Amino acid sequence: VDRAAFDWKLRSTRASIPLWTQYPRRCAATAERFHGANAKWILVPAVDGRGRRVRFVSAHHVAAAPPPNGLPASLGFSHYRFGGRSYDLLRRKRDLYQEVVDAQRGAGRNVTEGRAHIYDVVLAAIDAPPPAGYASLDANFRRRVRCGESCAVPGD
Repeated sequence: VDRAAFDWKLRSTRASIPLWTQYPRRCAATAERFHGANAKWILVPAVDGRGRRVRFVSAHHVAAAPPPNGLPASLGFSHYRFGGRSYDLLRRKRDLYQEVVDAQRGAGRNVTEGRAHIYDVVLAAIDAPPPAGYASLDANFRRRVRCGESCAVPGD
């Protein structure tokens, strides 16, 4: 689940206010809007249910059999993707992937090209920040993303 601010703005967090209060909306943005994995592995056993070492495939996936003793493969937690630094970080990530694509152009299929495109898709859902303000998730994003009922905002 992704968390977003009540007014959809990408603000910096404040240590004096609980994080879940600053980002009360619980939405299925990553999976639904961006077709990405909406879970990350944060605690992973050293070996899987078959006694083999667990190997990371990416930050979102591991190559392993189910864990032993009926433990869940992953525990859900909120993803605070849409904060104050998000817009700039997304642009920097996209630019880094694009640099690799440009450097390897003509060398055959480049998997990095797809990653650069993913960041373009996410950035397209964000209105750039005005000179003295915050970036925000755009109107199309707000209309199309599905949020949990506990996050519903009157008048949205």
